Amino acid sequence: KDPGADSLAAYNVILRESNNEIKKAEKVLESSEENDVRVIISHLLCIILLNKRARHIEGLSAVGFLTNRDAHHYLEEIERALDHLRRCSSASHGEMSQEDKNDSLRRFVASIDSSVPANDGSLVREE
Repeated sequence: KDPGADSLAAYNVILRESNNEIKKAEKVLESSEENDVRVIISHLLCIILLNKRARHIEGLSAVGFLTNRDAHHYLEEIERALDHLRRCSSASHGEMSQEDKNDSLRRFVASIDSSVPANDGSLVREE
């Protein structure tokens, strides 16, 4: 039996199931209130962005740009935000104040600023 035929058959099954799920999702969206759809899309976008931020922080920690402690702190903040989003049905959350944005950025930069170049060109954290 041709292994390529099995792969093609499996691909077609997955494609058909995916298309069916897309049709179901479109029906739900069409029958939903516009504001509800906006809330769902907004929250999904926030979840995607928070997960990307978490992966970025994990990467910074893995190469030594952030200490494990600092990374853990940021990841806990992200987890709290994700928990809030999972429970939230609000359409508006307001925006972070400029002061809060600046404080968050200052803390992040400060955690990186204490890194210095090592002899091999990589960054190491000063203790």
